[in-house]
Amino acid sequence: MRDYPVYASSVVGRRPSCLPDNLRVLSPELVARPFETLEDRYNFGHDHAWFGDAPALAANGVGSRELRELPEHDVVVAGTGTAGAIAALSSARAGARTLAIDAAPFPGGVGTGGGINGYFYGASGGLQNEVNARSAELTALLGGKPVVGENGWHHDAKKIALLELMEAAGVRFAGRVSIMHAEADGGGRVRAVRGVCDGRVLEILAKAFIDATGDGDLCVSCGAGYVEGRPIDGRTLAYSQSVFQLVRHDDLIGVRACNFDAGWVDATSAEDLTRARLEGVAQHLETIGDDDAVPLAVAPILGLRQSRQIHTDYTLTLDDLVSHRMFADTVGETSTVADTHSVDFEFESDRMAFYYFVCKGFWEPLHCQLPYRMLLPKGLGNVWIACRAAGIQVEASYGMRMQRDMQRLGEAAGLAAAESARLGVSSRLVDVRGLQERLGVGSSAESPAVDEGARARWLAELDRGEPGMHLWQMFHDDVVRLRVMRRLGAAQPRVSFYAAAVAAMWGEVAAEPRLLEALAAREAGPPPEEHAVRGAWGQCIDYPFWLLAVLLLRRCGGEACVPALHRLAGEPGLPLNVLTVLGCTLERLCARLGSRPLLVDSLDRLLVAARRTPSLLPPSRSLWHELQGQPQMRLYNDCGADTRQDHSWQIHLLVARARRSLGLPPQRDARAFCEDPRGFVRNAFVPLFSDSPAGSLLAAPTTACPA
Repeated sequence: MRDYPVYASSVVGRRPSCLPDNLRVLSPELVARPFETLEDRYNFGHDHAWFGDAPALAANGVGSRELRELPEHDVVVAGTGTAGAIAALSSARAGARTLAIDAAPFPGGVGTGGGINGYFYGASGGLQNEVNARSAELTALLGGKPVVGENGWHHDAKKIALLELMEAAGVRFAGRVSIMHAEADGGGRVRAVRGVCDGRVLEILAKAFIDATGDGDLCVSCGAGYVEGRPIDGRTLAYSQSVFQLVRHDDLIGVRACNFDAGWVDATSAEDLTRARLEGVAQHLETIGDDDAVPLAVAPILGLRQSRQIHTDYTLTLDDLVSHRMFADTVGETSTVADTHSVDFEFESDRMAFYYFVCKGFWEPLHCQLPYRMLLPKGLGNVWIACRAAGIQVEASYGMRMQRDMQRLGEAAGLAAAESARLGVSSRLVDVRGLQERLGVGSSAESPAVDEGARARWLAELDRGEPGMHLWQMFHDDVVRLRVMRRLGAAQPRVSFYAAAVAAMWGEVAAEPRLLEALAAREAGPPPEEHAVRGAWGQCIDYPFWLLAVLLLRRCGGEACVPALHRLAGEPGLPLNVLTVLGCTLERLCARLGSRPLLVDSLDRLLVAARRTPSLLPPSRSLWHELQGQPQMRLYNDCGADTRQDHSWQIHLLVARARRSLGLPPQRDARAFCEDPRGFVRNAFVPLFSDSPAGSLLAAPTTACPA
């Protein structure tokens, strides 16, 4: 929260002779007129990026960077978003000299600058309760009415509350600091990080470091490993570009935050973040919704939900959440649901697609304890990762990412880092029992084993032809395998289909005939009304049995299923997401069976169909409604902006990779996506072409490809 800078005019010097002819330097410091507005700066960049001569580099050394070494602190917290702000408070209150830095000029992350002014699931407790209480007091002051419960706050109220508490605890907060590098020795101990603040390079020394950047930037700079995005297309969760709206209700006027999904982004790319920000803001400029809701201000921080997941000593899994697992080194707990803000679950891992579509688990209550080990990056001895990039499996991060949970991770990391700095020990030698006492959590035994009573209940639900989490539990319990396999021949179609679904997840070829039967008969299965499953914003996300069969064949299908899939690929009028479900399975079969004429022709048929199929789609949509010819529902948070994007890249990615696995060149259409304006799309396609000269691995398209 600061005024836009006004740059005074300066005298432009001569271009040094060593400056290359093709280098242009654009800086307000080099212009003979002042910049007083954002428009001045934009026009300057526009004029000199494409037209005319750029100003020469001043001869007085503009652009040189002074290295300033800061005094050593006990703990440095890199990033003061949801987790980092609490980590800094926790560390300082434990007696550590704590420096907290952030790229933003204020703490709080998405809960303040991101305009996500409320909690969605997660477990409360600990230091966050104190922050919530003070935020509520300030919200009543700033908003004119009291907060009911702990949910909902004024974005500036939480900023002020955090800054007040930091000051009282002795935290030194430094905003507008961007991390550029971390220096670690061969033993995995970080000595310092370097950052940039107002054009000055800072070397920041500390005994212990907490990476709360959200993307694990500090850990990655030290060489830590990570995974990113869904396994099939690499895409992460959608981001939000929140807006504050002026609303009128009866005779009252107020302000509300609208959390509206804007699209997807590579959160580790400055270029793609810029694109996402511009597109997100532009969507609100196009708002045509409720006349009583007028855009008032745009949240200054993107609402990022996911990017990297750092490799840690323990990785929290979806099965941990489903099984309500307990850990001896617990530092807290989570209570959540697997909330993705997506509908194209065919691109998830096989397990995740099974969880959503067969088990219908979107709103299944997930609960487990959080082990201390998920905060410890592999290979680093004095660094904790406390943010959405912590040690969480990609599919588990859909639930284990809520603000309450991040705040709990931050509190645990702050206490542990302070203890490590005080005693001079590594992160793995911190007294976990003492840490649990300070956090107010009890040491737990490992979760008990499954008994026969539970297995009997699972099978009874299967015999009723019901979907649900009993299918997930049976998939993870080999003891029931023979009993499930016997039900493949059940007279009740739903019983035999759900048995085949579990068997397919085991890779049992015996499930293939039942799945092909469902595909041939276009078996619908239970309608959504029987087992209502709705996505994050209320959209129906169900699939009919015949399409689930296509999805499951990627686990167990062999030669016998290829003709049926070939026929499906040739059917006219299939929606894009039917094509992508089929494409995922065909890619898997190509890898498993090798080159087969029908497989190659099926891929060609998919391309022909994709070029005729509408691919400009909104983030949330219902394939069930589309297959039934029913209208799509309007989501309650839809403020009228156009958020449609071209999703044709997904089918082209599947076909290109399948062709490569067969030793064939990618289709020519695919190369265009290497230049897509969306960074996450380029990331998926560039590796397909990076190992060959341009054009040498290209197959001619069978039909013209639209621009």
